[in-house]
Amino acid sequence: MTRGRVGDRSGSRGGQRAVDRGLSPVLGVVLLIGIVVLGTVVVTLVGGVALDGSRSSVEISRAEGAMAELDARASDTALGLDDTAARNVDFGPTGRDGYLETTRDSWIRVSVVNASTGVEDANVVNATLGTVTYANGETTVAYEGGGVWRADGEGSTMLSPPEFHFRNTTLTLPVINVSSDSDAGL
Repeated sequence: MTRGRVGDRSGSRGGQRAVDRGLSPVLGVVLLIGIVVLGTVVVTLVGGVALDGSRSSVEISRAEGAMAELDARASDTALGLDDTAARNVDFGPTGRDGYLETTRDSWIRVSVVNASTGVEDANVVNATLGTVTYANGETTVAYEGGGVWRADGEGSTMLSPPEFHFRNTTLTLPVINVSSDSDAGL
């Protein structure tokens, strides 16, 4: 009766091999699906962060361009080069994190100081200035006093200087002031 035992796979050793072989493909498929799902999640998260960063960068660049256009149009008007009563500047849509506002919380003071004594001889200008500000996260782009400025977590940068000239003893400083009403379509 050895004949029945030689071909019989019902023994403990042969049955274990069949179970091991049956689990290997299932385990392989589960691991493969897990790796694909994990890779998809990682790519989605990293891609989303990169896309948000790119979107924010594009919005800030657009705001810088709009502020430069505002600077050019306001300078032309202030210097008498453009006699148009009203000019529009399109800032485009703001994103999820960015916002645009006008404020009147800055000021400019120009005074004449005697160089030898250090005493102020005359106060020429002391005025409140309006500011157009676009803020997105830690970055702020602003038009103020005839210049365009950018501030972020690392400091401030002048993107476009105010229109002023100093020749010999003459200072030419047009003070460009921004004001807004509730109907302003910034």
